[in-house]
Amino acid sequence: MSLLTTLYRGNALRTLDHALAQSLRRLRPDTPEAVLLGAALASLAVSEGHAGLDPGQPQRLIDAEIEWPAPGGWLAQLRASPWVEVPGADDVVAGDAPLVLENGLLYLRRYREYERRLAQGLQRIATHPLAQADPGTLATLFGQLFPQAREGIDHQARAAAVALRHPLVLVTGGPGTGKTTTIARLLVLLAAQAVQADQALPRVALAAPTGRAAERMAESLRLAVQRLRLVGIAPALCDAMPSTGTTLHRLLGVIPDSPRFRHHADNPLPYDVVVVDEASMIDLPLMTKLVEAVADGSRLVLLGDPDQLPSVEAGDVLSAILRASGDGLGTQADDAQALRALLAPDALQPLAPPRRFAGR
Repeated sequence: MSLLTTLYRGNALRTLDHALAQSLRRLRPDTPEAVLLGAALASLAVSEGHAGLDPGQPQRLIDAEIEWPAPGGWLAQLRASPWVEVPGADDVVAGDAPLVLENGLLYLRRYREYERRLAQGLQRIATHPLAQADPGTLATLFGQLFPQAREGIDHQARAAAVALRHPLVLVTGGPGTGKTTTIARLLVLLAAQAVQADQALPRVALAAPTGRAAERMAESLRLAVQRLRLVGIAPALCDAMPSTGTTLHRLLGVIPDSPRFRHHADNPLPYDVVVVDEASMIDLPLMTKLVEAVADGSRLVLLGDPDQLPSVEAGDVLSAILRASGDGLGTQADDAQALRALLAPDALQPLAPPRRFAGR
């Protein structure tokens, strides 16, 4: 009895996983068992919250005493199979095979495409040039918002200051670490920057994966704004802050009976700043569609707790982005120069080299 059959009869594989393998077998009866097994496990991986299968660690999916195929031989059979595409140096998958083998992971083609599109979308947002106003003109307001910023390493102050200069921002930390407070102050700074430049106030959207999370973020932001009023922040700036949140699906615009949304790359969201809380709960397909819907020149701010349980759907996206972006403690040389009027020297340490984005 093949390992594929054993796993299916032992309820380790779903009917859907087994059916995919059997479909490939019917279309090509000479398909090796190792390839069929890989296809079934790649399908199972998605249901378990992974974007792809690591043939070197199949026990991550099925923790049992199983004699798995040797990783080297398994990978060789996958590479040789017509059911499996291996991207070229240009990252392009030329054929239409249902499976893709890349960086040692076996993907269902659709999920590899989601990862590729997400990486491209994040790069598009992160590298789109912003009108770089001199942050030093905000020094007085910044000092009101972050009184300790010039005295040492104030991580909240540093996050807000660096975010002034970048369209893609990740703010992470556990409960009670001040993520929403930091964002409230950042939004005040962006509003003040617009006023100084005689521009319209930024249009801001607050969103989260669930309605409860969206309302919780909006309530936290309202409380943060109330505290800012008490310390003397200009009422006009406080009044410019958003007071309501929405779900990501409602933000993007659900189309009944369709996996697509009304807002996408060709019809982007009409906001200058999109703030998303509980980002660790966002799965790979939804994060891809969100990122693609952010307009060129707009800011995307992702808040989340990297230690929180990830999405139950495919892809631990926030953790993958954080691994690629580094520890967040370093500062680019041009940022350090521009932010000297706002932050203490200790908060402007050099940036470590970045790593390539990859999902799990």
